[in-house]
Parts: sequence; structure tokens; C-alpha cells
Amino acid sequence: TMTTNGFLIDKEMAGRVIDSGLDTLGLSLDSLKEERHDLLRGVKGVYKRIMETINYFDKYTSVPPQIFITSIIMGINACDLVELAEWVNINKRVNFIYFQAVMQPFAMPEDDNWHTDEQCKFLWPDADKASCILDQLIELKKIGYKINNSAAQLKAFKAYFKNPRQFIKKTKCNLGFNSFTVL
Repeated sequence: TMTTNGFLIDKEMAGRVIDSGLDTLGLSLDSLKEERHDLLRGVKGVYKRIMETINYFDKYTSVPPQIFITSIIMGINACDLVELAEWVNINKRVNFIYFQAVMQPFAMPEDDNWHTDEQCKFLWPDADKASCILDQLIELKKIGYKINNSAAQLKAFKAYFKNPRQFIKKTKCNLGFNSFTVL
């Protein structure tokens, strides 16, 4: 399994990934609105690359890897998440969507109140709006939509957005110590 923003996957790379035997590919997609997704990922054109990647893996192999979508719930894209779940549900090439709650960006010094910082406020969703959207996702999950999160986890996200301080970790993130990211 590999998760990627898809930016570096062109036709040639898709062939190499298929030849590697990879059987599951996660793609980060935060909105079906191209400009919003590219803004959130910080790279212009990454939305188009994700859509092309899905097509490459469908067209160029008889046994394509499973594809899933990972989407981060943020203030700036919260209004897009139900539409994204509906798109995944009708897309025969995508196996499921998995939602994550926004967390403090890695490049910032640790700060329990990061979500109120001027440069990060746009990332933090309004608790009531997030709750309403998460309720909609829970209902979609109940009727069989391809949402991989449990209803309990989606409910926990509601609590997190209402009171993030109750979810503050007592230990540091293990990124770079017990896990790593390849860019």
C-alpha cells in the first residue's frame, strides 16, 4: 500500500507502480473543486494529476491496484465533503474514501492552540458546521456508501472539532522516529 498526493505519477510512473506489484494505492483528495484542492495541497496541478492517475491505473492494466481516497476535514473544504463522498460512491474505480480530521501542520512549533493561530484559522472548521456535515456522512455510511471510517470515528471527529483541547496528545508525534513520509 502506498498513499500519495499523485503529483509525480505520470503514465510512465503508473506503469512502474503497476509492475512493482503494489496492490493498494491511496490518493489524497480534499475537494472536487480543482482550485481548492490545489490550494490545500500547495501544488498547482495536483488535482489534475490525481484524476489522471485514476485513469492510468484503470486503462493500463488488467488487474489495477485498489484505489482509495483520503480526505482531510478542514474549514476550507468542509462544504465539499458530502459531494466528495457521493463521487466516490458512484466511481467504480475507487474502492472507498477515508476521512481524517485536520491536525496541527508538521512545520509549526508545538502549540495546543494552533487552530486559533492567524495563519491556520482557515484550516479549522466551525464546530456546528462540521457537526452537520459529519452527521450527513454518518447517514451516508449507514445506507452503504463507500466510507471506510466507522460511525463512531466520525462522531469522535465532531467532539474533536467542538473541543480540540480534550484530544491533545501527551506525547510527541512519532513522524520521523517510528514512521516517515517520502515526498
